[in-house]
Amino acid sequence: MVVLFYKWNILSEDDVCMTLKNMGFEVVEYARELKSPDYDMDCLDDLRTLLGERTYDFVFTMNFVPLISRVCNIFKIPYISWVVDSPEITLYSKALAFPCNYVFIFDRKMAQKFAEYNPGHIFYMPLGTNIETWDQIEITDQDKKLYTEDVVFIGSLYNEKTKYDSFEIEKILPEYLKGYVKGVLDAQLQVYGYNLLEDVITDEIAAEFKKYADWVPLQEDYNEVVKDIVVDEFLGIKCTQMERIHLLNAISEQAKVSLYTKSDTTAVPKVCVKGIARYEDEMPKIFRCSKININISLKSIQTGLPLRILDILGNQGFLISNYQSEMEDFFEIGKDLVIYEDEKDLVEKINYYLEHEDERKEIARNGYEKVRKYFTWENRLSDIFKIMEEILQKDISHSIAQGKKSEHEDKKKQEKELECNIDEALKQKDYEKACDLIQNIYFQESGLFNLELLNTNLAVIYIYLQAFLLESDRHESELFHSYRGIEQLVHQYFHLKFLMRRNEFDLDECYQEELAEYVRTEKIPYELIHMISEYSIINKKEFYNRAAYTFYKAKMYDKSVMLLFDENKIDPSDSRVLYNLYLTLYEAGEKELAKQYLFQYRQLNSDEEEAVNGFKLLNRNQQAEEMKAMNTSSKKFCFIICTNNEAYFSECKLYISQLYIPHGCEIEILAITDATGITEAYNRAMKQSNADYKIYMHQDVMLVNRYMLFDILQIFSLDSKIGLIGVAGTTRMPENGVWWEDDEKDDYRELYQDVILGAESSRINEVKEDFIEVEAVDGVLMVTSKDIPWRSDIFTGWHHYDVSQSMEFRRKGYKVVIPKQSAFWCLHDQECNKDLGTAYGKSRRIFVEEYKKELERKAR
Repeated sequence: MVVLFYKWNILSEDDVCMTLKNMGFEVVEYARELKSPDYDMDCLDDLRTLLGERTYDFVFTMNFVPLISRVCNIFKIPYISWVVDSPEITLYSKALAFPCNYVFIFDRKMAQKFAEYNPGHIFYMPLGTNIETWDQIEITDQDKKLYTEDVVFIGSLYNEKTKYDSFEIEKILPEYLKGYVKGVLDAQLQVYGYNLLEDVITDEIAAEFKKYADWVPLQEDYNEVVKDIVVDEFLGIKCTQMERIHLLNAISEQAKVSLYTKSDTTAVPKVCVKGIARYEDEMPKIFRCSKININISLKSIQTGLPLRILDILGNQGFLISNYQSEMEDFFEIGKDLVIYEDEKDLVEKINYYLEHEDERKEIARNGYEKVRKYFTWENRLSDIFKIMEEILQKDISHSIAQGKKSEHEDKKKQEKELECNIDEALKQKDYEKACDLIQNIYFQESGLFNLELLNTNLAVIYIYLQAFLLESDRHESELFHSYRGIEQLVHQYFHLKFLMRRNEFDLDECYQEELAEYVRTEKIPYELIHMISEYSIINKKEFYNRAAYTFYKAKMYDKSVMLLFDENKIDPSDSRVLYNLYLTLYEAGEKELAKQYLFQYRQLNSDEEEAVNGFKLLNRNQQAEEMKAMNTSSKKFCFIICTNNEAYFSECKLYISQLYIPHGCEIEILAITDATGITEAYNRAMKQSNADYKIYMHQDVMLVNRYMLFDILQIFSLDSKIGLIGVAGTTRMPENGVWWEDDEKDDYRELYQDVILGAESSRINEVKEDFIEVEAVDGVLMVTSKDIPWRSDIFTGWHHYDVSQSMEFRRKGYKVVIPKQSAFWCLHDQECNKDLGTAYGKSRRIFVEEYKKELERKAR
């Protein structure tokens, strides 16, 4: 199942997101700081685009975001939000009532309160903690020196946050109301484990309070419950501030207490102030090393367990906390954790447990085991999705395994239906209808486009129809004149795309002549060449210049001029273009105009001698003979390719045949056509070949750098420990086993990529030195100097073979590297809409289990 996870800087969202991935969900992350949780137009546009591009089973956020709820309601996508904070003002939004919402709240009483706004869609769900991550943190002797304290409190004093102070409530309220409020606050400070404020602040008092406080009213689409705002936003936080300051001062009179906070600490003079503790690494060490950890809950958290409690216990810390009624649902008080009843009781228990280390450690162990058993994020998320299964009458756990298959089948069915409708329109020569059908892919708000409609066939139709719309005389169009079906168009498209790419990368001149012949005989309209180049050519400037030369040689000067005048693709100030325009216009009989371009060319090249005759092109082959004559030792290269597509494989072989081969070296190509899995096939080929270097590559990879073999020899000669070379990979393999989901700073890619309607040069984090050592490389192209068996014992399909082999090389002590490429070695012509399917999730779990030691070490 596919989940869109929106991140907006809420604590624990990274942990929840990672857990979803580990549970087998396909998670698409979208992170953006919200200007407003209600009205952020940039975020709104992004969400509409994301939800329009593919189908999601759920959208997920930590805390409720009204803006996301509104978008999900339009797209009819279930929206799961898990509220982890209190107070949470967004829950008063009228968007809470939308039927798409499934809101899980960590505080039972809070969940009961908001349930009336959307019955059947608001649920109670306690929080979790990241036990797996906490367990991996090692405590060093230096950590013990830094973080061992008698008593620790981590949290805010709220003197920078309370509205009570910022509104100067004590100055603006009339005496009778000020006295009442002060009495209520003082009374609450004497009552522990119960929120008195909600009972004693009536609606009338709240309305009177609002009249003097005069806060900015909530938006019109909010339910403004005045009493709740007064109790939670004003008095609750103020009371928490007073209580924390009062208790910390009381403790500091009897024991050494350390405070980690960014608040102003003037009011707690005897407390040892430590500053801020980082949540992900410092905080766990503090909890584990300190003798006693204190929790003082916010008053607005009426019954629930704050995240702080679970984090302390999950880090094997000893906890003394105020009482929360939900504690007894999960813990045995006095055995798993300790509670205090009032100030006196807190101070006495601190003194007692500082003297009784064995009891303290036993309670900390018990609390840790309870949290480990019941409060992992996976525990909680499993509970959430059990509820979702019951509501939606949908087996989510089964759908995680089967959903992709059924979704894929539905998608294919709808794609086929659309193909048939377009095919029928084209056969009837109803081109307007065909155009309307294909345009709907892009402009409808729901339906097929949400299911990533653009398969290869439909993308090709789109290109042809775009070319058709460009034609000046559509009635005479050659595009559909002898139309025999979509497969005919697809076959012609690939043939023409491959032919144009051969021109782009300057393969044999016969391909230039073939392209010219197509246009000369009008078998292929120029407009189609234009559209294919728009979507499938990487270096458009170079292609257009070379194509202009092709038409120039074929005496099709009008077409050559059209290409050279296309300023979107060619820089008209480029001296090569100016000279080529001069030649073409001169031959076309436009001699006066031609002279103008010759004049401009000479102005740019005034220091040169008279220009030589002939089109000016980049000379890619000037070093060829020198490179081929290099004195190298005899080496053999074997290209190993699994193939099930003859058109792609033939094109792949063509580019291999164009490579310059170092002197004394030889090459061979091994094609595996009967592979049942890629590791099994690669092992077979590895045993069959005696080559020194084996190049494992996809059938849709074109080797466009003719000097690649020289580069390979050079890289391996730099370091005898290099065993595996790739062109894309990561310096830090993520714990979830998906290499490209790492932090982008660790992601390296050096190749061209061509997906339907989107050819591009894909360079991420350019390699600065000769090579960079990585932990894993992608299987698009892998070059080995050692024969290490592929793990066919555990990977029987088509996924994770590459990152597994990377790990195997590293286990044997060899380096895995990505080289610096001044010119990319390869172009990956990716098939449209590759679906990883359920098999990917299975192989990912196998990978994570097999290499967990390596992944855990890197995580630490």
